[in-house]
Amino acid sequence: MKAKILILSALIIIVLVSSGCTNNVNLDQFVKQLPEVQAFLKENPNAEIAAVLWNKDYIKANIDKIEQSCLPAIENDKSYYRVSIKESDNEIITWIDEKENKAVCIYRKGGTVQNNTTQENETMIGHETIIQFCSKAQLFIQNAYYNTTTNELTIATFNTGERPLTGISVRITYQNETIRNFTNEDIQISYQEIKRITIQTDENIKQVAIQSLQCRGAQDLINRYDISGLSFQSSG
Repeated sequence: MKAKILILSALIIIVLVSSGCTNNVNLDQFVKQLPEVQAFLKENPNAEIAAVLWNKDYIKANIDKIEQSCLPAIENDKSYYRVSIKESDNEIITWIDEKENKAVCIYRKGGTVQNNTTQENETMIGHETIIQFCSKAQLFIQNAYYNTTTNELTIATFNTGERPLTGISVRITYQNETIRNFTNEDIQISYQEIKRITIQTDENIKQVAIQSLQCRGAQDLINRYDISGLSFQSSG
């Protein structure tokens, strides 16, 4: 996509960051791998992306400007990136915790609501979709190993949060930029528990991301060089 992320400061008038990186997190890459954002960009391919850093002082002074349904997820003693992706009247807004590097709320307006169910993390209001992520839920990829004999990728997922999680989605990006998604709706990971997920796949892996189905703000990703058993050379 042609859109490049623009980072603005709420206190410093405008700051352009060409790499789109802060705190070692590539916001552009991070936001675009969220399923809700991917769906939005598919519907709105010419959308413009901009991010504003709201520090805790700005949060306190402008609490009334935060989307009402995201307020429960926003703490006034933290700093957040407000990432807006907009095309015409359609917009999706993602709030990202600056220090924890995770999305805490996604708010979408415009477009078409595809289902009318109400779940723990998702509320439908007319043509507005509000997705609020579970508080204090975290997932971490402790390690990953690829077995070249069996063509299996094993991922050790560590629940470092403060609540049990049910259901995991694994998203593999390959060196030719194709993407495959694997979902295990039944897996349960208790607090401080490690569970291993094994997936049959070829070795041309570029990146692996995991995400909780129950609390979609709980997610992590690793690149090829973090996976044991894979060579550093590109085979694509």
